[in-house]
Amino acid sequence: MSEQITFEAATITTDRGHVRLPLPFDPRTVWGRRKRHYVTGRIAGSPFSGSIGFQGGSAFLVLSKDFRARAGLQPGQPVRAELTECAKP
Repeated sequence: MSEQITFEAATITTDRGHVRLPLPFDPRTVWGRRKRHYVTGRIAGSPFSGSIGFQGGSAFLVLSKDFRARAGLQPGQPVRAELTECAKP
């Protein structure tokens, strides 16, 4: 089982309107180099599963509109996240 990572970060909105949660760690360093990292856990207390994206040397999770509605999240809001790498869903 992979190590659980717990952190707090503020959501950001891209210039294309996508809401992301930046990761304050490099998943490749923590969990090893893979083609894609899949994660499960909780964000703002709500169950979450998805895959990690990379852009410009940064790692992030995309938070869908449906997920944000379920979790009661607004863009720019700081959140607590608990993530564990998992097998491909």
